[in-house]
Amino acid sequence: YLADAAKLRPDMVDAYIGLAFTYHSLEKPAEARQTAAQAIEVARRVLPTSDAVRVAQTMAPLLEDR
Repeated sequence: YLADAAKLRPDMVDAYIGLAFTYHSLEKPAEARQTAAQAIEVARRVLPTSDAVRVAQTMAPLLEDR
């Protein structure tokens, strides 16, 4: 459902965050990194700066997961 939400509402930051963590839990690091980066990009576009920074901090561990 999260992937559908992200497609239907590309400004829905929470969908990208949830999807990134889902990929991480499924041990799909490439997909987790890509989706985490998308979450950050969308957050920077649609959220106030302080909220976008929090999203970036939340996603940081997934970007480093190799």
